[in-house]
Amino acid sequence: MTANPVHAPDTSSTSSSGILDLPYDILFELFTLLAATDIVHLLSTSRALRALASDEFIWKHLSARYGLIDITHFGGRSFYSVYAGLLHTYGSLLGLWASDFPYAGEILQFSLDMGSDHRSGGIIGELWKFPALEPEEVGPLEIADLPTYRRIVRIGFGHPISLETQSEPFDGRARLFCCSRWNSGSEHWHMARLNVMSETNQSIFLHTRLGQFPHPEFPDTVEHPWYDAQRPFPRLSQTPQDTVDQTECVIRTLHPRVPTVYTAPGVRTKPRAISITCSDDCFRQQWPFLGFQNDLPFHSRYYPVRADIQPGVEPWSEHWNPLTLSGLWLGAYGLHGTECLHVEWDGAWLRSWKVTGDENVPRGICSWTVQMSDTLPITHAVHDMCVEAFGPLARCRVFHGTGAMSARGFMPHQRDVASVIIGVVGADDMRVLFADDGEVSTCIRYKGRRVP
Repeated sequence: MTANPVHAPDTSSTSSSGILDLPYDILFELFTLLAATDIVHLLSTSRALRALASDEFIWKHLSARYGLIDITHFGGRSFYSVYAGLLHTYGSLLGLWASDFPYAGEILQFSLDMGSDHRSGGIIGELWKFPALEPEEVGPLEIADLPTYRRIVRIGFGHPISLETQSEPFDGRARLFCCSRWNSGSEHWHMARLNVMSETNQSIFLHTRLGQFPHPEFPDTVEHPWYDAQRPFPRLSQTPQDTVDQTECVIRTLHPRVPTVYTAPGVRTKPRAISITCSDDCFRQQWPFLGFQNDLPFHSRYYPVRADIQPGVEPWSEHWNPLTLSGLWLGAYGLHGTECLHVEWDGAWLRSWKVTGDENVPRGICSWTVQMSDTLPITHAVHDMCVEAFGPLARCRVFHGTGAMSARGFMPHQRDVASVIIGVVGADDMRVLFADDGEVSTCIRYKGRRVP
């Protein structure tokens, strides 16, 4: 028996002819399921489909994926122009990014700015800032603060604080402007540069009278719970990270008066990151306070932060479980002020990782760990202390755990473990009781930026 031959399909007609036969509403529904790059490739397959590139519904839908549904204050541009010139390249910035700055770290948040009658729309980048505390301001109950925001960069088509577009480049692409001086009321602005930095094995070290000590890697691994490995990066060419070894230069000073932070190649590879620079080096002026000498030659690298926001559940509810605590929190750390935490539940342990930190316990370190298989048995010895810290225990969930402690510097010989009691006192409120001295710090759930 002879098999029938299989004939190749007729390719004399365009490959998109079948798509062209679809009704427009079906075709548009198909576009809503595709990524932007796939839509562009599809539209380029034939003249008939290429004509759809001018259809605003397509670009309005793609812009809406980034939260942009109103372009009133974008200088009269179409959705196509705003998407192609701004969102296609920079839309993936939207969200939170964590800095590898030594010890403290930092949070950089990118948001859409819809503009106003006096300000053109675009994307703004703002640093989280928390108030500095004086010793007399730290009481028995340490209260976490919400962040304030300091604008440092704007991505748009025209002047950062007006609707003027005469300076817009001919190619119609958005540009970056440094706005860090604008915070003080000055209208001085100048061009900035955002780089997508390559992977690197550059690490940070601390040089002291006792020797050299590695600073905690950040991120320690791409599987770290706060690190958003699924976040795409801006569509820009990648910039190689320089390889620098400052060891020989730094150790010439055998007994430094002030510990020195420096960089050298390490063993752990850090993933891609973004970095921002400007001609006036304004971003270095925005760095957090560091009580050590900082000899790092690089600008900070920023890594994408997973910021899933989920509703909390009251601890007395039958629907409560440890998974409801997962996500970003803001915790009070005495004189260091408020720091950003990522709480992780792995099915047995609840861990709080520092996304930002301080000179005692830096960013990237697990702040406290709790085994939640069993609640803490409340004995008479700790009952009164827990009631004072958490309130009525019948409406709380109380667990025992351990917390990281260290003297300033976080060198191996300084580190210690403290006994802590974690009280879940509300849907969005936890408290950490240090059993040895009775100090209590609050943790509040991060619910996203509040819109005035």
